[in-house]
Amino acid sequence: VHLYIQEGSNYSDGSGAWSGTLTWLVAFATNTANPAGLTNWSYGASAVGWQSDHSYTIGVQADDKSPNWSGVTTLTFTYDTTAPTSNISTPTAAGYYNAANLTSLTGTTSADVNGTGASQVLLTLKDTTANKYYAGPGHTPAWQSGLATILATPAASWSYAIDPSTWTDGDAYTLSAQATDQAGNPEAAGPSVNFTIDSTFPTSTLTAPVYNIATLQGPSFAAISGSANDTSPGVLQEVDLQITRDDSYFYDPTAAACQTTPSAVNCWNAATKTVVISPISTPATWNYSITNINAAFENNRTYTIKAVAKDKANNAEAFGSKAATTFVYDNGSPASFITNPVAGSTNSLSNITGTTTDNQKVSSVSLYLKSTDGGHANQCWTGSWGSCAAPWFTAASGLSGVSAGWSYNTTSAITTSGHFVLMSSATDSAGNTQTAISSRSEERRVGKEC
Repeated sequence: VHLYIQEGSNYSDGSGAWSGTLTWLVAFATNTANPAGLTNWSYGASAVGWQSDHSYTIGVQADDKSPNWSGVTTLTFTYDTTAPTSNISTPTAAGYYNAANLTSLTGTTSADVNGTGASQVLLTLKDTTANKYYAGPGHTPAWQSGLATILATPAASWSYAIDPSTWTDGDAYTLSAQATDQAGNPEAAGPSVNFTIDSTFPTSTLTAPVYNIATLQGPSFAAISGSANDTSPGVLQEVDLQITRDDSYFYDPTAAACQTTPSAVNCWNAATKTVVISPISTPATWNYSITNINAAFENNRTYTIKAVAKDKANNAEAFGSKAATTFVYDNGSPASFITNPVAGSTNSLSNITGTTTDNQKVSSVSLYLKSTDGGHANQCWTGSWGSCAAPWFTAASGLSGVSAGWSYNTTSAITTSGHFVLMSSATDSAGNTQTAISSRSEERRVGKEC
């Protein structure tokens, strides 16, 4: 049997040298017939000088002692001693997954430039929490104490389908992969990833404004806060806020126009918009501040806030399942008026009285009462006469409605003749205070004047 070994336009001399001249090599027949009635032959090719990832053609021709020559039979193949490599795409390293969402293990394999690709991808899946290995659905039990492996569908992109019931919520897992190419070269050390199954949803609470309480909110509402938590081993990732207006528009602070010129038009969108607060820790208290609130939010309009938590496994509360905080935004100032005393002089003053109004709901009235002469000259009344460092005191509280009357007993405050300065300031239920102060300058006379 004569043969040649060809690589490109060169031929082997059988001892490591190559040239452009066709060289026939001699293989010896064993004179032992195989089951097909043909005679086996062999050629020792260890000295040829094969190069990995190169393509070769072998041509074979036989003769007998006559000699009669056969035709030439050829075979082309790739010589490959380079091991393939593999990659794990799903799950990701240090990833968190809801069991229902992890239904396929996937990855890729690669060989060198002219390599033959993977013929097998061997997977080892270990539940590190339970210290067991997955043997596949055809085994009972599927999880075993001894080492077990499973085979993925081999391809440039490999995959292994897995039922969600395979996973145990809260357990940690390790997945390892090893590819073998069509030449039988195994991957020396394949990739390995650790991941966690977390099918438990996090929780969140809105603490300011008060959760699920319809109320009035003033500009202090700009600071929204709450808390969130997740059951171990779950890890919180973010809190999502939805703020809607009474026309079903969504607050959208990321809009370019809102960032440059915030307004009730530029900061609101008919499409669903979510404000993302991230990153946060577990457990967490979170805060979100609305900038330029008086520009973006309109007085006397109704708004709703919902907050939901999301963890790293993408478990998220549904906005539709959350109770909402609904409130009227009120940034209008209330007003108060002093009806008694009137400006001027009076010889009797047992009660200071007045009225207060607001576009939503009044709450309280504070007074400023200062003596400008007499025994308490340059002193202020705050329950007793003294320093004017903090001169305002609450004269009436617990008021309600859009308007209310109020009064304050001054019997113990004004006991001697003198001149006094009196001012009032109202506060509404949203915390807005009066901007224009109502005032009176009074002369108080006691007894008969000669």
